[in-house]
Amino acid sequence: MQEFPGQGQQNQKANQPRFIAGSESHQVYHADAYHKLIDNAEKLQPNDVITMVDQSLAEAAKYMIDMSKPHFLRRAVSYELQRGLTADSLGQISELLNKIASTFVDPPIFNKDPLPEELEYKNNYQRALKQIRYLQRVVDKKREILAPTANQQAEVQPSEHFKARMDKFNQKQEEKNARAENSDEKERLRERAAEIVLQDGGVIVHTSLPKDLSPKSNAGFQNLNLRVNTESQMLYGMSTALQQLISNSEARYGRRPNEVVAEKGIREIIDFRYIYQPEMQSITIPGNKGILGIGKTPDRVEQKPTGRQIPVYHNQKVMDGKNEPAVKVTYAILQEQLPRDNSPESLQAYQQSTWRDYSGRGGQMLNMEVILPESAARELEQIIDKDPAAIRKVLDKVMTERMLRDPSEWRKQQGSGDTLRPPYERWDNLPDGGKIYVQKENQEQGFHQENFKHV
Repeated sequence: MQEFPGQGQQNQKANQPRFIAGSESHQVYHADAYHKLIDNAEKLQPNDVITMVDQSLAEAAKYMIDMSKPHFLRRAVSYELQRGLTADSLGQISELLNKIASTFVDPPIFNKDPLPEELEYKNNYQRALKQIRYLQRVVDKKREILAPTANQQAEVQPSEHFKARMDKFNQKQEEKNARAENSDEKERLRERAAEIVLQDGGVIVHTSLPKDLSPKSNAGFQNLNLRVNTESQMLYGMSTALQQLISNSEARYGRRPNEVVAEKGIREIIDFRYIYQPEMQSITIPGNKGILGIGKTPDRVEQKPTGRQIPVYHNQKVMDGKNEPAVKVTYAILQEQLPRDNSPESLQAYQQSTWRDYSGRGGQMLNMEVILPESAARELEQIIDKDPAAIRKVLDKVMTERMLRDPSEWRKQQGSGDTLRPPYERWDNLPDGGKIYVQKENQEQGFHQENFKHV
């Protein structure tokens, strides 16, 4: 007699539960495995049942000649499992398994002595049917465990007052967990933003430092450079970002960026834009031919602008940079221009908002310009769109890990002034505080209220 699929492997897998009962000798083993699993049904976890359903249906499919009918029902079983393994969903699965089993009909045997292929055809159906029936019994047993009797439910039924208190507690716990998850996700994004800049960015920071903290041993406003080939045109980023705040009509009437900054309360601004340079072409200028070789001069080649602008590549500006268009990310911290009359309110507002350098002088500011390859800039832009405060983390990391002689001084008060680190917490607690203005290169000129992002 022809050996059925899997029959020859029985002795090799004697210690493993087998879902298929193919011959009379296998039926005994099948029953033994079934009872062993039923006896341990209380220990089965939902994932165990899901795994059994998946494996069992897959095994049944091996022995099904016509896959068209049960295939749809198999997908339905998978859908029920996705809803969650409960007593109700197991009931739905049990009904679906009944429908699958009802599609199996023993094929006719046309000859008195059936051919091997006819016999295999019938045995395949029988194997699949036994497989489905076996799975039904396991699912039904698990269903009994998950669904207590009506009397058991009545014994543990909580009072309405207790249920209301528990619902309120669970709601608060869910909100607390959601806040914690949101906080963890924000911190992860901020760390990633700093990693992008430290890994691929060329950075220049312009701020006022005391002499003992300056890498150049200079006091006052200065540039701190990280991997930028040249500092020329680097401080234009803040100027360009501020100029975009002025609409074309306002520019015609002479409105200045600092007026918009003071009127709209912009203290922090982030600006994304590509770096361009004039396109040049080589022009050959013929030399003098001379007379009889006397006075002859060679041709010379000069570079002339074409009038077009082309992208600057990252490796042109940043040491060990990438061969991608360069994007400049400007982060400017501005000193808000507040009225300075003698009223107590005005003086108090100014004292709360001002940022003093190490000498105690008001008007401290900071401008960080980052040159990134296009791919890294797009990732950073996505992070900033979700959490603009990530740029503060970038500044913290750049200053403490790359720029300052003594990183611990970043959060310490300097002389008679404030800390080197901007006083974000104080600013965020001011009326109408806690926001950063984020603008992109492709936006229309002028101030846009929707560009304010809360931190």
